[in-house]
Amino acid sequence: MQPEDSRSVHGVGARNREQEILGIALGGPTMIIGFMHMAAGTHDAMKRVLFGCAGVTGGLATPGCINWLVASARDANLFA
Repeated sequence: MQPEDSRSVHGVGARNREQEILGIALGGPTMIIGFMHMAAGTHDAMKRVLFGCAGVTGGLATPGCINWLVASARDANLFA
């Protein structure tokens, strides 16, 4: 019998949470530093803002993507 919680299958939940925390924890400050450099007139400021947005977006999207993949595999009976 397979566990009902899709995060407990093969330890996916731990890596999922780490990815989410790192994406938000590193992306947020990077974006803020980019905005501060933009106010100072630095040329590479927009690059930092975009990298920060990508980090936050990746951190927020990771749990849903992993959950979707595991649920799809479970529905297709790949764990049987």
